[in-house]
Amino acid sequence: MPTRLLTFAGLICAAAIIYLSLVPGALRPHTAMPKDLEHFVAYLGTGFLLCCAARSALSRIAATTFLITFAAFAEAAQRFIPARTGDSAGFLASSAGAVAGLICGLIMIGIVRDLRTFVPRR
Repeated sequence: MPTRLLTFAGLICAAAIIYLSLVPGALRPHTAMPKDLEHFVAYLGTGFLLCCAARSALSRIAATTFLITFAAFAEAAQRFIPARTGDSAGFLASSAGAVAGLICGLIMIGIVRDLRTFVPRR
């Protein structure tokens, strides 16, 4: 997948997290998953896309650090938003998801790199 498309998809996911984290509870869609699992999955997918889009190790670490930092700010801000409750469990689930996304992205990058060495170029 081209880097620009991965970057765009990762930024769309990050924008969705920002929006869904800061809207009042009545406006936020809910899934059947537990709240902390929602956090984990959202940050995992976003972290994965941003990691795969990044071209350097420093960029990957910066993207993961951004997601973790944003998770802290979002949980703190939710205490001031109607029908929302920010808590440390949400922060930990989001942070774990961001780190898991980084790890999954690194694994995928390694797999793609290995495949390129075995598949002859035309």
